[in-house]
Amino acid sequence: MRLSVVLGLLLCASPAAAQLARDETWMRAGVELRRAHRDEEALAHFTRAYGQTRSPVAQAQMGLAEQALGRWVEAEEHVRRSLEAATDPWILRNREALRGHSLSSNSTWGGSGSTAASLARRSSSMTAR
Repeated sequence: MRLSVVLGLLLCASPAAAQLARDETWMRAGVELRRAHRDEEALAHFTRAYGQTRSPVAQAQMGLAEQALGRWVEAEEHVRRSLEAATDPWILRNREALRGHSLSSNSTWGGSGSTAASLARRSSSMTAR
């Protein structure tokens, strides 16, 4: 009887584990695309992962890719909302850097230090999980 319970749990967990692996694959591919400055493709990967998981990490990565593409409104929303995740280890580790990418917490946006090039450099430094 005990073996049947274990087998049943494994069968139920298997689709979830497979989905997690696919989502991780989407995230890793997105990070590699960001490193190659293929931000539009990276955004598609992060969006797909977020659609499946609602992960704050995927949401933050979406925002960083959107910044690189000059989609400021969407980027601000995604980065800001990812910062609301109070328990995600990646968000906690990268909180200060993400805050630097958030318009609402960065008073220097719009000034001489906020060129597209500097934003691209800052966001590409955060692509690693």
